[in-house]
Amino acid sequence: MLHQLAHATVAATAVALSAGCGGLTDDPPAPQVRAAAPSVAGGPRDTGVAVPQRAPDDTTLADQVALLRREVADLRVQVAHLPGARQAEADGPRRLPSPEANAEAEQAERMRMASSESAFRNEPEDTRWSRGAVESVRGVFLQGEAGQRDDLRNVECRSRSCRVELGADPARGGAGDVSGRMLQLAQTFPNVLVGQVDQGDGRKATVLYLSR
Repeated sequence: MLHQLAHATVAATAVALSAGCGGLTDDPPAPQVRAAAPSVAGGPRDTGVAVPQRAPDDTTLADQVALLRREVADLRVQVAHLPGARQAEADGPRRLPSPEANAEAEQAERMRMASSESAFRNEPEDTRWSRGAVESVRGVFLQGEAGQRDDLRNVECRSRSCRVELGADPARGGAGDVSGRMLQLAQTFPNVLVGQVDQGDGRKATVLYLSR
């Protein structure tokens, strides 16, 4: 009996010494592993991989810019081909068109403008839309220098298109920067036709037909 009690006392003492001295081995304590907090259900999960964010409607914006550039280029071509506006290349020989070619070009221009004028006059009227459209077009053409503002003679709008009359020939430096103004209006009026009409006194007026 005394032998068992002494054995138990020695064992208990050894355990106490081991606990108080940090154990019998020199090994460092095992690192504690903490479990990561569970993510909230339905919430975003950080995977550590950066996901590129796509800019909203970047393709659509690029397409619109390209379309506007094409329309401005087309407008410049129309202005350059107005009667009397053709110029020979600076480094090339000057070639004058024959009288017959001039007459044919003027006749084709008159027919084109007459067709556009007829289509505009036959277009139904939308008073509410036309009022706002006239204000928008006038606001764009009245920007800039006083001489450019004076070129604007009249603006008419119906239900889908507007007719703008300018008192100068843009191909000869008048009527301000027509192509720049068309670029400002391109979102509202993507279709533009420009030409000239006789004023009855030997002079010509520049007319633009803008349609949405």
